[in-house]
Amino acid sequence: MKKRKLALMICLALVMTGLGACNANININTEDGAAAQTDRSSVTEADASENVKTEETAPAADEISEEDTVVLPELKSVPFDMTEYDKDGEHKVFESYGNSYLLSDISARDYPALDAKLKKIDEDEKEFYRQAIDDSREDALEFAEEQRKYGEDYTFFRYSETQLMNADDKVVSMLRMEYGYLGGAHPDYYYETMNIYTKTGEDIPLSDILTDDVKLRSILKERLNKEYPDGNWFDLDSSLDTYVIDDKKTGDDKFAYIFTMNSRGIMFYFNPYDLNSYADGAQQIEISYTDLADIIKPGFVYEDPVKEDLATDAEEGAGGADSGSKNDMAVKAPSFTGLENIRNENNEDGTYFYQDMTQDGLTVITNMCAPNSISSDQAEDAYVKNFIGSQIDKDANVTEMEYDDDLSRLLSLSAYEVEWTSGANEDSKVGKGIVILTDSFTYYYGFSCPLDYFEESEDFYEDELENIEMLKLD
Repeated sequence: MKKRKLALMICLALVMTGLGACNANININTEDGAAAQTDRSSVTEADASENVKTEETAPAADEISEEDTVVLPELKSVPFDMTEYDKDGEHKVFESYGNSYLLSDISARDYPALDAKLKKIDEDEKEFYRQAIDDSREDALEFAEEQRKYGEDYTFFRYSETQLMNADDKVVSMLRMEYGYLGGAHPDYYYETMNIYTKTGEDIPLSDILTDDVKLRSILKERLNKEYPDGNWFDLDSSLDTYVIDDKKTGDDKFAYIFTMNSRGIMFYFNPYDLNSYADGAQQIEISYTDLADIIKPGFVYEDPVKEDLATDAEEGAGGADSGSKNDMAVKAPSFTGLENIRNENNEDGTYFYQDMTQDGLTVITNMCAPNSISSDQAEDAYVKNFIGSQIDKDANVTEMEYDDDLSRLLSLSAYEVEWTSGANEDSKVGKGIVILTDSFTYYYGFSCPLDYFEESEDFYEDELENIEMLKLD
């Protein structure tokens, strides 16, 4: 777990309004205490490499060997509340709460080392909170009493929001945002991350993945300038020079990168004041493994899928057999009227991305197709989860996912129902859709809307999704 940076400060009003001035690209998805989890499923090697799943070709249960089975860890969000009240129990003195991710009972037996690691992270977080409360209890009580004299109910606080970024049989990756006010002019907030080998429960240092500091800094500098053209950097070269890949080389003037990872690539995070002022916000940069291929460490956990991606890219670049693959299908969706078009893309390979908004401005309808990038050793459900984050909403956190037997049987294709959340506070939204896989392409049709509007719209969305079809294009 990364070292806590208690020096970062932010205005209280901005914290309470979803980090108002903070760059909109940085979001933590909240689930209102609901348990968000990755589906635990058994997938054979044949299932993982073939995207078409039918009753006629599905293997019988007795044909699946234990050696061929990949069991995915199931994690659930577990909230905690350590808020303290005054001696009469009427007023808060120190507000403190958060969430951790722990394994289900079944997954705890499958992954005992990971289970122990996640419990240790949970215990450490709560101990940190207990210590924060103990160290500032008298000041917190004095502050709360002073605020009540003016009719206010402000208190010291320390709370966190943890998001599960990846959970497969190789890596569990989590992003946590910590908020706090323990006196002084401003509250503070910062990001920290946890990357863990699923099987051993050991931390994953960046030095297990990448090898060259200079090249990484160069890639990050280019991407930061491209994605944040108004970054107002302190001195980007000097700031990036303070980061090192090898955690063992960190010290007073050298820092470890804050990052999360999945099967596609690495997301790097820079807290306020790391590269520029608080007013310019925090930054996040996602870099695919293929873009990092020159500095990938041999033998790293996702090495085989990356090699396959590079081989495919080279073949397509040379005009190989796969380069002629063209999509000739589309999702036929229910008809709507009065829609406002948001996005309309048609590509030479037949893929597309259509997005429209309903007249009331609340529901966004997405219908898209992209090349299938599932790797030979990747479970379908893990691929679907990553697809939502890479193609539909980069901040999406898939909260529910289920293989749709009826639709899969009807289409003779693999189809998954998915539900996801994105954003925070007033920007929170919920998405619900269907992901359909063929050998060469992946399709998504779904709806998204503000969180407050989802409950009254969910039944309508579900009814519409039951009526989708696949059309053959001319």
